Amino acid sequence: MATESNTERGDIPEAAKQLLTLLRASEKKSYRLHWTGSKIPRGAFVDGKPITWTQHGIVYVGGSLDGSQVGYYTRVQEWSGDNKDEHEMIISTEGIVEAGPGQTCELIRNMPITIPRI
Repeated sequence: MATESNTERGDIPEAAKQLLTLLRASEKKSYRLHWTGSKIPRGAFVDGKPITWTQHGIVYVGGSLDGSQVGYYTRVQEWSGDNKDEHEMIISTEGIVEAGPGQTCELIRNMPITIPRI
């Protein structure tokens, strides 16, 4: 279960905060997910389904690129920490993100993101 924050966050990097601020009108909710290990947040769930792949700003459940797209993400940390194995992303989805074992998840109110333009 995600903890909830309804205040402006000073610890969100400026690049991510600017993007989130621009897109506040979206109906999606944003979650800040932090974990240790591989680049993909294995063990985390969206609406009870495991996140199986993340690529090009898209979150998938159900099986790599053949799975269902359930949201979008922007990375906040990648290969950081003392052991270079900590990761963090902000996920925007209409669903509910839940952390797996050893992960933390926080609902960030009024700060959604939408599909990146390529």
